[in-house]
Amino acid sequence: MTPPKRNLVAALVVIVLLAVTLSACKEPGPAQGNRLLLVGDSIFAGSVEALEAALIPEGWDPFFQSQAGTTIEDWAAHIQPAIDASHPDVVVIELGTNDCGTVACVNLEPYIDRLMQKLAFADAVLWLTVQTDTIIPEKPDYVNSQIKAAAGRWSNLFIIDMATYFEGHTEWRDDGTHPNAEGQRQMANLIANSLQPFKPEAG
Repeated sequence: MTPPKRNLVAALVVIVLLAVTLSACKEPGPAQGNRLLLVGDSIFAGSVEALEAALIPEGWDPFFQSQAGTTIEDWAAHIQPAIDASHPDVVVIELGTNDCGTVACVNLEPYIDRLMQKLAFADAVLWLTVQTDTIIPEKPDYVNSQIKAAAGRWSNLFIIDMATYFEGHTEWRDDGTHPNAEGQRQMANLIANSLQPFKPEAG
C-alpha cells in the first residue's frame, strides 16, 4: 500500500506538470479583421482558385503572394512589400518544399525568425508543414522540425500539419509533389478549417 504522503506528492507533481503544459499551450482566438495574406511557392501559386473558393465564403479577404521555386530564405528577405500591400490580420505560409534540396541544408532557424519578426504584428501566422512522401524536399523531417520549433519561439505562430494530412494520398498529386485539382481542394479545405478559430467576431 502506498503511503498517503507519497500519494500527495505524486498528485502535486501531476498538478504542477498539468499547469506547465497548459501555460505552454497557445490558445487561438479571433483576429481583429479578415485580411488574409497567403505566402508560398508553386504549390500555392497553382492553387489560387481552390483557395479562393474555400476562403472567401468563410468571410476571409485573401491576398496571394506566391512564386515558384522560392524558399524560406527568399521570403525572409522579400516579404515586406507583400505586407505593405495587404496589411494582413492573419498570414498563412506554405514554404519549405524548395529548401534542403540536392545541396546541404542551411540552418533555417535564423531565416524563419527573420520572417516571423516581420510578422510579429499579425494576430496569427499559420505555417503548413511540408509533405514528407514526395520528391522534394530531400530532408522534409528537418524542414518540419525547424518549422515546429519556431512555434515554440513565436506566440503567434501555429502549425497546419499538411504533412500528416497528405501522407499516403498519392491520388492528390500528379507529379509527386504538386497537388492536382483534388489535392488543391483538400489543401484549401484544410487551411479553411484551420482558420476557423481565428475568424474575427461578427459585428
